[in-house]
Amino acid sequence: MLDGQAEHSREVLGNKGHGIDVMRRHALPVPPAFCITTEVGVRYLADPDPTMDAIWDVVIERMGWLEAETSRTFGRGPRPLLVSVRSGATQSMPGMMDTILDLGVNDAVEQALARACTAEFARDTRRRFNRMYRRVTGQHPAEDPYEQLRVGIGAVFTSWNSPRAKAYREHYGRDDQGVPRWSCRRWCSATRRPAPAPVCSPPVTRSPAQTNRSATGCPAVRATTWSRDWWTSSRSPRCATSYPPSMTSLSRPPAAWSN
Repeated sequence: MLDGQAEHSREVLGNKGHGIDVMRRHALPVPPAFCITTEVGVRYLADPDPTMDAIWDVVIERMGWLEAETSRTFGRGPRPLLVSVRSGATQSMPGMMDTILDLGVNDAVEQALARACTAEFARDTRRRFNRMYRRVTGQHPAEDPYEQLRVGIGAVFTSWNSPRAKAYREHYGRDDQGVPRWSCRRWCSATRRPAPAPVCSPPVTRSPAQTNRSATGCPAVRATTWSRDWWTSSRSPRCATSYPPSMTSLSRPPAAWSN
């Protein structure tokens, strides 16, 4: 439970988990989260089903804590809780392991999102979640959000042995025996309502394609997962100077970022 009182090292919690715990310790407004440690990851990769069975009651208990912390309910409305399932190694492996965002979307959640926001936003959120979930797990998401969560945890752990993750560790001389931590946190949608103009994220100061100095990002309209689109190359980055005039000053990268 990353409530600011965990007092575990970065080696136990990983960069993401440790960072969340430190920020919550200082009362910064970051989403609540809980973490499954390296020890469990090692056991899971060696013996998946018994390990998941052994930790599952604790996972459900921690999800109850997330619901209490956020005043939301997992997998149902009127204020549904959606979570992200992410890895978090001590040494960064950007984009090499799988992530699942918006986990918990089902018929009831789509209807709740449509009432709270718009039907278009709800459909787009579910479409993106279904696509990401199928890509990561190879399965269509179940209606039961806890079944989604159980499968998602296993898929993210298993991605430690994906070809791209192995190739990355080999290229950079990383230890192939270590296993990352897994974290579950409340997922905060980038745009709760469809934006009237494109938005941009995440901004960087150099073009990754040409390495020249130019504020660059990924424009998107209704996306809730555009940050992940960048890392998985499912959306092409564009120089800030090519954004349409309709983009507001809040949604365009400031010119200072190109310096």
